[in-house]
Amino acid sequence: AMNPIAQDYQMAAEAAAAMLKENLGVDVALQKTEFANFQQGMNRRTVFQAFMTGWAADYLDYSDYLDLLLYSKSPLDRVSYANPDFDRLVDDANAAPTEAQRTVLYHKAEALAVEDAAMIPIVFSQFALLKKPYVHGLETTPALTGWLRFNTVSIQK
Repeated sequence: AMNPIAQDYQMAAEAAAAMLKENLGVDVALQKTEFANFQQGMNRRTVFQAFMTGWAADYLDYSDYLDLLLYSKSPLDRVSYANPDFDRLVDDANAAPTEAQRTVLYHKAEALAVEDAAMIPIVFSQFALLKKPYVHGLETTPALTGWLRFNTVSIQK
């Protein structure tokens, strides 16, 4: 199933299906649904064998991916991932007293999810960020995408 909001999803789904067939011999039948049905299907977790949708972090933090998308108690765990060790690492990360300890725990949780193949992303979007030379303090991170923090930005012409 694919998110029906944009034509980009249709083109990406068709390309991914063709590559899965050519490289792995996997036949994929694309199913485009109305957005409300698509949302309900993802939220029920058992309607679609696979689905294509987008996700961008609301803020630059590991929790916006690991807590929301893979934590077993999250309503957005649409892949039905359930690993008590992963959940414990996420809980510990959220309670960690320092950012360094929190990052270490999130890295362990992420490694566990990768080892379990909790989710297999097959399509990745790329974004270009253009910045004028007189714009300073724009913070970006290579690992996370989403909304950028603008409270550190200044203009110095």
